[in-house]
Amino acid sequence: MFLAVISLVGATMVATALDPAGLARLSDGRAEGVVIHATARWSQGSIWTIAQLQHEDGHLTELWLPGGCVSGVCLTVAGVPRVEEGDQLYVFLRGRGPTSLSQGLFYVQGDDAIRDTRALAMAQGPQPTARYALADLRDAGDDLPKR
Repeated sequence: MFLAVISLVGATMVATALDPAGLARLSDGRAEGVVIHATARWSQGSIWTIAQLQHEDGHLTELWLPGGCVSGVCLTVAGVPRVEEGDQLYVFLRGRGPTSLSQGLFYVQGDDAIRDTRALAMAQGPQPTARYALADLRDAGDDLPKR
């Protein structure tokens, strides 16, 4: 197994915390459902985790997240949320991934949606896990196409 460490001296990725309305403005779609399968593979010269999200109506959405492990080679990308089979998600989408990495992916628990952005460097300083009413996310994303 090989281990690669990349260091960018003086380079920092800093994000601004976005509320659901802000995420909706930056997004080109939305998805809501249960992760039924997640696997990592090589694509476009990098490792990606592809999660299949199954909607209530049975429709599937592929969610692409940078990073994962393939044949003992692992890539970890700061700010990328982790998903596992069985996770119930609401996702603001930009292309094939969540808008603004961890900010656009919410773990659904009953009527609540929880976002974990502790791994992101925020302009406002460290942000704790945020909790929103699922209905508020749905309202914010109502004009976005379902994928």
